[in-house]
Amino acid sequence: QASYKSSRLKCRMRLCVSGLGEDPRQHRDTGRCRNCNEFESMKHFMFKCPAYENERHQMLTFIKTNTSETVFNDFIQDLDCALYSLLGDHDNVFNVAMLTYLDSAWNVRSKL
Repeated sequence: QASYKSSRLKCRMRLCVSGLGEDPRQHRDTGRCRNCNEFESMKHFMFKCPAYENERHQMLTFIKTNTSETVFNDFIQDLDCALYSLLGDHDNVFNVAMLTYLDSAWNVRSKL
């Protein structure tokens, strides 16, 4: 079960007010990742930052286990589309995966 905190964070990410370095509505586009000093976009936070490798692996394993091979392959082929799938308003595998990832990755981010 996803926490209120992760559901709230998902909503904030959809509204572009997440607190990540990339926050267009807050006119902040130069924020650096606390872990690796790369530009902290949503794509970086979800798919690229080495600080969240374990959490990302768990998310991808969950999606792969609970979807077809075609859906999973399509998901990992295009990270922009994958991000849209995760941020979308779905009550399915992607929603569970996203909320679980946010619970664990945001806790790691908070400790950096």
